[in-house]
Amino acid sequence: LGMEMEIIDATECSLTLKLSKAPSKTVTVEYINYGDEWSNAKKFTIPATDSEFTIDSLEPSNTYIVRPTWEEGGKIQYGDDMVLDTGTPGCAGSQKKRVCVIS
Repeated sequence: LGMEMEIIDATECSLTLKLSKAPSKTVTVEYINYGDEWSNAKKFTIPATDSEFTIDSLEPSNTYIVRPTWEEGGKIQYGDDMVLDTGTPGCAGSQKKRVCVIS
């Protein structure tokens, strides 16, 4: 029984995601820069009832890997990795509707 995440929005400095099929416990979200080791992951915990969450203070035009983790049967379980990009500086709006100024 896995947990799924979907991207809701991506800006220059944040990623907003939504959990689905979350267990009825807390979920730890881990994220790293693409190419880093999971031992260097930044982590934060959210209640599984808060299905939507935002990761702030990210670098623009950067690629991140995000995954949910949770405890089940006394063991840590890992959800699927998502590879996501933050927005490009100079492009207004969100990932869904972006306007870039090219000079």
